[in-house]
Amino acid sequence: MTDGNAYILLLQSSNPGDGHGGELWSRRVLGFLKTIGEVRNIVPEKYPKTVSTLCRSLLYGGWLVVRSIRNYRRVGGLRWAIKRGLRDGLLHKTTKGIVAEMGRPSLVAIEDIRMFPEVAFLAEDSCPIVALPHNIEPFTYNPNAPLEDICRMLQHELRLYRKCQLVLTISEEDAWLLRNFGIRAFYLPYIPSREKIDWAKAVASERRANSQDVQKHILILGTVSNTPTLDGTRRLLDCLKEKGLSLEVPVCIVGSGTNEAFDEYSSESIRVCGRVSDSELMELLCSARALLVTQAWGAGVLTRVFDWLPAGIPIVCTEHAGRSIPRGGDVHICQDVEDAYAKACSVEPCEAPFSPILKRLVATEEEALRKVARLIQRPDEATMRS
Repeated sequence: MTDGNAYILLLQSSNPGDGHGGELWSRRVLGFLKTIGEVRNIVPEKYPKTVSTLCRSLLYGGWLVVRSIRNYRRVGGLRWAIKRGLRDGLLHKTTKGIVAEMGRPSLVAIEDIRMFPEVAFLAEDSCPIVALPHNIEPFTYNPNAPLEDICRMLQHELRLYRKCQLVLTISEEDAWLLRNFGIRAFYLPYIPSREKIDWAKAVASERRANSQDVQKHILILGTVSNTPTLDGTRRLLDCLKEKGLSLEVPVCIVGSGTNEAFDEYSSESIRVCGRVSDSELMELLCSARALLVTQAWGAGVLTRVFDWLPAGIPIVCTEHAGRSIPRGGDVHICQDVEDAYAKACSVEPCEAPFSPILKRLVATEEEALRKVARLIQRPDEATMRS
């Protein structure tokens, strides 16, 4: 849809990949924009770190350090705030050079708008800007952080979103919230890749072929790097331990770092596997009674659970964790972490077809595509607000 030498400049906060949720979303964003036109994406390690670039960024970075300490000190820590300020200064100067060298893009797409303060100079140049955030970041921090710090972070992020012509969010709730702050926001759903859908369908086929082996255990998936999931899993295990419950169905915990984080809970009824191979994961999924995801705070589970929707496994989520997952079929929502295990024990697989869900997600994606394409075709809209 782009013409001539026009291109889309994509500034990414994570490497597109198959790891954590940020990598999955970066992969999704890159694939989405490639359906519109040529994309030149810049990932963090591609930013040149020369001495001259660093020196040019010091003055600007110094101001950003002060700003970052003010905004993030008590939420993310002083060391993290200083690191963010210096990084922002470096990225600002580097990205300006990239734009000057490659020519003015037809569109600039930014994943984590807080990482790229040059949104200000791009806006002044009337270059259309689309933000595609993985999260609204202030809502990913510990809710016990000082309220004024969380509000300050939110205010800073909202100011940057207001400089964009369009914000495409990973959840409908985020789009609704941003629209109430006068921001032009629309829902861009996460859709599993074709490879992931095929792999999940292979799990479903294996489960049907060996139905006698199903319902051996309740499976918990997640890495300890996701703090809300780590906290939710620990709360669930503490609840089971404190109440002295004899587990009706054994629990199996899988994910990088889980063997160290939950080793104290290991027992005959609770198996902590840590990181497993693809073949081991396939075996665990094929024999699982249900997938269990527990969170009591944070952004919710926005990517990984979607990958398992075609697998024919009941998915039990706390209301907070499953806020963006399509309801019905094999998805079951419980109110609290404490209720999650009992819910997982009682569900029965119904193998709800994934195709109707996929059809709705694709229809929403097509509307998002049209909105972005209009910005490229009508650059005068870069100065408009809706």
